[in-house]
Amino acid sequence: MMHLLGGFGLIVVALSFGLFGKRAGASLYMSEGRSEHVVPNVVQTTQFIAKIGMGMIFVATVILTAMCLFLGMEPLRAFLQSLWLAISGFTTGGFAPMSQSVMYYHWFPLEIVLMLLMLLGSINFVLHSEMWKGHVEVFFRDLEIRTMVLWLAVMTCVLAASLSASPEFSSLPAMLRRGLFMVISAFSTTGFQNITTNELTTALSSGAFFVLAILMAVGGSGGSTSGGLKFSRMGIIMKSIVATIKEALAPDSARVVVSYNHVGRRILSPEVVKEAMTVFVLYVATYAVGTLVGDRAWLRGAAGHFRIGGHGQQRRRVVGACRSGHVSVVGALLHRADVGRSSGIRHPVGSGGGDYRVAQSEKAGVEVMRWGTRQPLPLPIAFVRFVAVLAVLLAAVFALPAAAHADEPAEGDNAVNTQQLPDSSFIYDTSIVDLSGADAYYDNQTVQVTGEVIGDSIRAGVSGRHRWITLSSQGDSATISVYMSNESASKIDTFGEYGTTGTILQVRGTFHLVCADHEGQSDLHAEAVTVIAPGERHPDEFDFNAFVPGIVVVVVGLVMLGVFYWLRERQR
Repeated sequence: MMHLLGGFGLIVVALSFGLFGKRAGASLYMSEGRSEHVVPNVVQTTQFIAKIGMGMIFVATVILTAMCLFLGMEPLRAFLQSLWLAISGFTTGGFAPMSQSVMYYHWFPLEIVLMLLMLLGSINFVLHSEMWKGHVEVFFRDLEIRTMVLWLAVMTCVLAASLSASPEFSSLPAMLRRGLFMVISAFSTTGFQNITTNELTTALSSGAFFVLAILMAVGGSGGSTSGGLKFSRMGIIMKSIVATIKEALAPDSARVVVSYNHVGRRILSPEVVKEAMTVFVLYVATYAVGTLVGDRAWLRGAAGHFRIGGHGQQRRRVVGACRSGHVSVVGALLHRADVGRSSGIRHPVGSGGGDYRVAQSEKAGVEVMRWGTRQPLPLPIAFVRFVAVLAVLLAAVFALPAAAHADEPAEGDNAVNTQQLPDSSFIYDTSIVDLSGADAYYDNQTVQVTGEVIGDSIRAGVSGRHRWITLSSQGDSATISVYMSNESASKIDTFGEYGTTGTILQVRGTFHLVCADHEGQSDLHAEAVTVIAPGERHPDEFDFNAFVPGIVVVVVGLVMLGVFYWLRERQR
């Protein structure tokens, strides 16, 4: 409910129910940044906005509920999650009921509905009213709509070019499904994700990441639920540039008048251009300040504050976008670091002669990664070091026992097969935390994880011969999507939720950082599924005392509302 009220605007909701007078309502409406009226009266305008929004949310909830039922979800869960997605999509809030966001549902038609909903939420409510009245030509001739179409077309092409440079997203289905959804989610400032956060930092190129940042900065239309600079200001700025060029080329006696369409024909006045440019400059200045702050933090990190993290067997090397002491402004702006693709290998970055050095932190006693410049050693010291290393190697060779033949087993139970090929036939007993933050080291490897089944069993495809389940790390919020057969999914007796512990499964299969079979989805294809422990329920006992504070707050609010109405009537 708070999500819904915040998306529409508390003032709009209050005015739609007549909580304020017309005079006070008009001032509050203007103070919220809404200067346009759908109808002449402010209260009627807010009521119309509320009706349009609730109507779209209702229709979207019905459609999404039918889709969730088709995916195999329980009726109540299907309705509640659909209502949540509809509200979050239209109000461009971006909050999803599951931690995996839109990835949880694994179905492209549902993503299409959400994309349409985000587009509708990022369009001016005044234009919604024109469409409601049947003025289709006014809608498509509007400056905001034309600017939006042109902007999305250009940025989609740029993002597609950036994604095609990445081998993980070079296929057309992956670009259409993942790329187009990310474009609409970013420009509407919603924030829905259909790829993992780890894929954003490892699989996407820097160019694609930068395009998404620019889309979020511009935002949607004015008078909508989206954020950003707004298309109205961007369109006015482009019109002002055109006007300036026309004035420069026109004769001195000519008078240049530039007009644009926005719910009727309007003249581009200096006041309108000044307001748009002021907001634009302030926005850019804020970005510049943020970039400088990030640049300083990045420089500190490059000087020796990058800590090597990781869980279990995986130790991720975070590599900054540094070249010989210089820091990328884009990297500082986006707070992004590239993850080393070859785990356990420290290698120089770039051609500037710099390298990463691993040292022991004086304070914490942990490994840290330091950036330095490779300095040539003096000749005597280099020769002594060479002789010492050679002596150590020769001593190690002569100290080793004679190697056993391939057909002779080594002593002990833990024998190592020297003929084992370096392929994916090993089983890496890892954790869900490692896989949720994995880099290319784990890609296409056979892994084995243990976790709790949560959420629902989602139908995979129209045929329904496979299922998607979500495996959660016990005691942690990390999750991973597992693709398994119906036979394996039938072993699950309980799905984890509030008051319920789901079935504990051990899953062995192939991990894909960017799965080619599922349009770039990060997932685990199960080959063997074993039940470690059955699920169990933990029913909660009703405790009335827990509701007492909430009841007191509601009663106090109702009393204050009654006092407000009494004082207003007394003033009249």
